[in-house]
Amino acid sequence: MPRSAYAVSTTHNITTIVRLVEAVLDGPVPLIVDGARKLSDCATATRYPNDTGVVPAGEHERGVELARAVLDWARSVVDG
Repeated sequence: MPRSAYAVSTTHNITTIVRLVEAVLDGPVPLIVDGARKLSDCATATRYPNDTGVVPAGEHERGVELARAVLDWARSVVDG
């Protein structure tokens, strides 16, 4: 498997991931992707529910919609 020309880092922080993507693309991401930064709080709440509480249903649904939109955008970038 070919090695990437980019350094690889491991994180669950969406803001960090968006910054890394912007650096690779050499420019800003679409607003929908930038909005994904909000998903870090939801991810933490669902990953560690006893520590941070529960994500309300409306927020959960919006988070899923946002994640799907980001995934669609990412696929379009990768597929060219």
